[in-house]
Amino acid sequence: MNRNKSIVFLFFTIWSFNTSFAKHKNYLLTCWEKQVKPLKNEFFYLNYIESHNEFGHTFEPWQINHDTIKGQIWCNSTHFIKSDTLYKEEDNYNSISQYDGKDLLLLDYNNTKLSDVYNADINKLPLQAANYSPTLLLSYFVTNNVAIDNDKKNFAPSFAPLYTKITGIDDANSSRKIAVYTHQINGVTVKLFISKKEHVLKKIVTQENNELYGDIKTVIYYENYKKLKSTIYPTKVIIEKVNGKLVDTINIVKCTIENKAKFLLNKPENYKIKNDEPLIPNVTIENYNKHIHFVNIKHTDDKAMIVEFSDFLLVAEAPLNSANGELIINEAKKIAPDKPIRYFVFGHFHPHYIGGIRAFIHNGANIICTNDDVPYVKYLAASPHTIEPDNLQNQNRNTHFDVIGQNKTIYDENYEMTIFNIGSKSAHTKDYLIYYFPTEKLLFEDDLVWINKDIEIEKAGTRQMGLYNAIKELHLDVKTIVQSWPVNNYNVKTVIPFSDLEKSMEKIDK
Repeated sequence: MNRNKSIVFLFFTIWSFNTSFAKHKNYLLTCWEKQVKPLKNEFFYLNYIESHNEFGHTFEPWQINHDTIKGQIWCNSTHFIKSDTLYKEEDNYNSISQYDGKDLLLLDYNNTKLSDVYNADINKLPLQAANYSPTLLLSYFVTNNVAIDNDKKNFAPSFAPLYTKITGIDDANSSRKIAVYTHQINGVTVKLFISKKEHVLKKIVTQENNELYGDIKTVIYYENYKKLKSTIYPTKVIIEKVNGKLVDTINIVKCTIENKAKFLLNKPENYKIKNDEPLIPNVTIENYNKHIHFVNIKHTDDKAMIVEFSDFLLVAEAPLNSANGELIINEAKKIAPDKPIRYFVFGHFHPHYIGGIRAFIHNGANIICTNDDVPYVKYLAASPHTIEPDNLQNQNRNTHFDVIGQNKTIYDENYEMTIFNIGSKSAHTKDYLIYYFPTEKLLFEDDLVWINKDIEIEKAGTRQMGLYNAIKELHLDVKTIVQSWPVNNYNVKTVIPFSDLEKSMEKIDK
């Protein structure tokens, strides 16, 4: 034991000696001087092809939308201008981002009007630009005098085996080869990994909170550097997103150095960068009758539903995140303080309906869902939320499932409702559930009916057709349809007479 203590003491004595007398090299600055500084007032002009992948509003969980994007970029230490075309089946969509070191102009895909720009958009731009070129982000780190991470940065190489034995950390060798710089950008932890030998940026690792998935990591790899005049640039960028579940690849097919950038947008006279506006929760209760209560969640444009039985409650839908789930639970307690929430059900797995599920798992509710959705719910329940902890992160609870087949009736001695699984008949998702109340002849559903408030009823789209056909196949006597989303946006009806749905079907053959 004494011998081991002596070894440890000797190790830390020599390590401290090295630390005190070592002259630290600024690898970040050296990297910037190699990759960015030679541009001076000139610009990289990049032509790229991007294989872009997102989950989005897909047919089933973890299904990936694959898109191809082609574009061109002008960038240097202060500027980033990108024009691209998104190729999606038979349609093409164009967008432009233009940042001149001060002003940011954004023209989203196929919009004719510039988007509003907030301070957060400016702050996160260097990180977004890093998907294509690290020039702006490297300059951001240098400008902010970001220091090298302390962890093992001055460790004497000859003592690496002893370090590993004592600490159990086996990356001492890699720490001698890579310098790591960490900084917070708009709430995101950003780490740069710079090769000490080559003085180039090898990768970027970010960690941030995602309101649905919790703690997520993104890794940007820079590969196949090429020399161009007195500087270098990566010809391939690989981006691992959502903890590696998605991978994008960007190939720089051509790169030149230009004297000037091509400015594609003109700043309007009334241009102004807006202050970031805090989200203020806005929740109201609409008592449809003594059994059905709608929770209007104005800040997400959703309508959740609380169904009151003699001894318990059922809640349907909770948008986007745990915080909104807790808001709904609080409203349920106001309606019926002594009745537990026995069931939580979501109409389909998209975020506006399942996003707040963790609050109900923590509350002990049984989760009604299709068998196909069980693995997805388990993933959401188990996902760490350490960056922005919710109640389930602070106090873990088991998830209790109530798997639905074709239908499930919830009832007591005085009241009943039936949940129907119409699935792919919805023409929207594989797991679609609708809620029927025979006493009121009321149907509650998520987002299948799109009837404009102000103009004459148009022919039904595929979702409306799917809902109408499902209602007829199930022989449901429906008088009124209430929709969860959207409530105010898109100018569509939230409370829809069934006759309106019938009229939209009549227009199909005309």
